Amino acid sequence: MVDLMDIGRGGVLAYRTALGVTGENIANVDTAGYRRRDAVMQEVGVGGGVDVVDIRRAFDGLVAARSRDAQSTLGAAETHLSHVQALEDRLLPGEGGLPDLLDGFFDALDGLSQVPEDQGLRQAVLSSGTALAGGVADLAEGIDVLARNVREETEQTVAQANTVLSGLAEVQEQLAQVTDERARNPLLDQRDRLLVNLAELVSIDVEMDDAGRATVRLGADGSGPLVLERGRAGRIEQGTGGRYLVTSADTKAVEVQTTLRGGMLGGLASAAGAMAQAGDDLDLWASRMAEEINAVHAQGLTPTGGRGGALFSVSGWEAAPGALMRGTGAASVTITDATVMPAGPLTLVQDAPTGLWQARDAAGQILAAGEQTLSLPGLRIEMSGVPQDGDRITLTRQDASARHMTLVLNDPQGIAAAGTLTVSAVPGNRGTATLSATVLSAQASGPRDLSGILSAEPVEFLSAGVVGVIPAGRAGAALSVQPRFAAMDLGPLAGAAPQTLSLTTPEGVAQFALPAGLTTDALAAALNSGAVQTAEGQSLGALGLMAEAIGDTLSFLARDGDLPLSASLATDLGSLAGVVVADAAPAAVLSVFTRDGRQLSGPPLGASAAAALLTPENGFSPDAAHNADYLDGAAPYGGLSLTRQSVSGDHVALLGQAGGIATWTGTTPAPANPSVEIGYEGATQSSTLRLPEGANAAWAAQELTTALPVRAEAETRLALDVPTSGVLSFQLAGQNLTPLTIAADLGAVGAAGLQAAINAQSGPRASAPSGPPMAVGWCWSRIKAQIFPSRASPIPEARPPR
Repeated sequence: MVDLMDIGRGGVLAYRTALGVTGENIANVDTAGYRRRDAVMQEVGVGGGVDVVDIRRAFDGLVAARSRDAQSTLGAAETHLSHVQALEDRLLPGEGGLPDLLDGFFDALDGLSQVPEDQGLRQAVLSSGTALAGGVADLAEGIDVLARNVREETEQTVAQANTVLSGLAEVQEQLAQVTDERARNPLLDQRDRLLVNLAELVSIDVEMDDAGRATVRLGADGSGPLVLERGRAGRIEQGTGGRYLVTSADTKAVEVQTTLRGGMLGGLASAAGAMAQAGDDLDLWASRMAEEINAVHAQGLTPTGGRGGALFSVSGWEAAPGALMRGTGAASVTITDATVMPAGPLTLVQDAPTGLWQARDAAGQILAAGEQTLSLPGLRIEMSGVPQDGDRITLTRQDASARHMTLVLNDPQGIAAAGTLTVSAVPGNRGTATLSATVLSAQASGPRDLSGILSAEPVEFLSAGVVGVIPAGRAGAALSVQPRFAAMDLGPLAGAAPQTLSLTTPEGVAQFALPAGLTTDALAAALNSGAVQTAEGQSLGALGLMAEAIGDTLSFLARDGDLPLSASLATDLGSLAGVVVADAAPAAVLSVFTRDGRQLSGPPLGASAAAALLTPENGFSPDAAHNADYLDGAAPYGGLSLTRQSVSGDHVALLGQAGGIATWTGTTPAPANPSVEIGYEGATQSSTLRLPEGANAAWAAQELTTALPVRAEAETRLALDVPTSGVLSFQLAGQNLTPLTIAADLGAVGAAGLQAAINAQSGPRASAPSGPPMAVGWCWSRIKAQIFPSRASPIPEARPPR
């Protein structure tokens, strides 16, 4: 029967539990990540009252996913906004900013142009130029600082994301061990809170299994790397170029490269891109400004009558210590002439035995050495600190860099404030013609790349001489020397509609009725194609002419014959007469030479012409001599083939020939060859090879052949002091296990008999040496290194072992 006391007791206990759940909800109303709990009650049998069967979390997976996406988007936007606002504040013009510095510099130049001889105004130009260069460099440094802040925050955010992933893996490991649903709720709250924290850092895609464990992938589309699976967490590391290295959470631990979107990392990536773009734009602006100011200044004259030099430089050097630096050495670089300084990179090496720093180029060649100051072309390097032997500092050249912008002119008398060219009309002129003159910038010294000059476009040579060179290593070059066509212009039309074209030739007048409504380009195409002909069916090509449209001007080129005697173009606004603007000229004769003076094409040079042409300034070797033996009559230069290698240095280097016979007793160990160091200096390689103690010549030859671009061979030779009489007997042991006995009666057979006795033991492969034996008692193992350089590379010098 129904026990009313049990029913009441069960109800009181159930609602006490429900009140406890309500109290917990109220107490955790402000707890981050807490999910509201609901007590689920169920009837206990028939007449058994009520009982709490479950305490459920108020969790909606769809709402949680949308919340994570919103948190990810918000984190990206807020992070990006904070950094671009800092960039904007840095770039906004303010008092004393770049606009004011530019105004001050150009105001100083304007003032000097009024009174060029004023020394105070000249000094003001230098001061304002220094301030301008410093302002540009300061702005670039500020952008670099902002970019560095982004990188540091990215490192911290990546570390934070890995910490959250580790926490998630630990929580999910606990979820797998806890079976009580009430005890799982706090763990589930912690899991959801960590997922939200991770979404704030980077965009993620989450899938839940039936046990409440999350599978997390990077990215919002579910196709990114797996970073959380059950109790295993992946790892995120910073890569290069804005990419990340992600170690997958699967059992294979696959490492992939990817870009991260959303969250703080996505916002930081966008901010880093904005910083990089701002820095590139500033570099471009600064380099173009310096180039244009220097070009204008080069057109002026200084008080002494010289051309103006460069005012600004945007080149510099970055010093980076080597990975194995043990000392505290540091380098400071001052540019003295940016036009002659090396391309870099340069390596500074501390040589403790001499106490000097050595400046080496990329090939390892020593360019300069000094204890504290090193002088190179265009550079002065100041060293400081306490270095250790072998310390290295790498100097990397930075061109078009706003951060390195400086005013290189320091002499007020070097400011070119006087103009080199003025244009003014003669007072008696009655016409309206105008003249404009432009000073062309001087070309860079040294011959240019020939294939960039001689191409399909016509080139006109004003005088004979060196046009350019074909750089070493080029497999082929397309060279084309075109004739100049005679040209006649009709126009500009300036809105007029062409109607009739009349060309007067020695054979008569050819008249073309022109279609209406054609542009100048379309009209030239119609004349060239033959679509427009004379009434007699004669085309423009039949007259040896070709039409070309240059803007609103119609030009005729004499392709196979002469220009018309006259030309007239009738339009709706009047007639235009043809004007000859260019005469015909034949193609130039191209002569091709090798660097050592071998002529491959063109008319043979005389002695005086060859001496004037084959100079180092024209790109030839200092010892070049003219040789016309390779000319093939009047054959053109096309299709010629010549393989030539000019080298200097020793082809063969003998190492280790100064040894002697080593003797020892049976109780004394055989002496070992000492450790030696062999230095190699080549055109493209510089290295030092150390041979350990006990290395024989065969082993050393193998090591040299493997490590260096040489072929090394090992030989062992023995020289005997041969008497003139008596019996000489000795044993030879090598690869043979049993020593071979050599014996000869020198009084009867002489030295030649001993030679024959030795060769008889060597077999048919041995050849008798020529000449008498050496009359000294010494033996050596030597290495014969035959060097085969690459094309256009000189033979390197081999340093003897030390």
